[in-house]
Amino acid sequence: MAPQYDFSAFIDRLGGDMEFVAECIELFEQEAPAALASVRDAVAGGSADLVSNAAHALKGMAGNFSAAGPAATAARLDRLARDGDLSEAAALMSRLEAEVPELVAALRPLKTPSS
Repeated sequence: MAPQYDFSAFIDRLGGDMEFVAECIELFEQEAPAALASVRDAVAGGSADLVSNAAHALKGMAGNFSAAGPAATAARLDRLARDGDLSEAAALMSRLEAEVPELVAALRPLKTPSS
């Protein structure tokens, strides 16, 4: 079951402009797969610096939507990688592989204006 998100802070930061909200979501939908792939590749490559950079970027992307799940997971991966610790990288990557698509799915209803 996908987590429940409260996107009110995200919408408030954009001044309630639902057209802009939809544009931001569209951009995230387009960019998230590549960002996730960057983290995956960095984890597979075993470079703590690359993992940190990729996880940090994904953290920022997810954090824009006040999405605690994937943003927190990416932040943890970023912190550990900055410390040179990749012992949890595979598990955190697995969690991100689930959380990012869940976030994309949760955002989709916000792209359609309510009638």
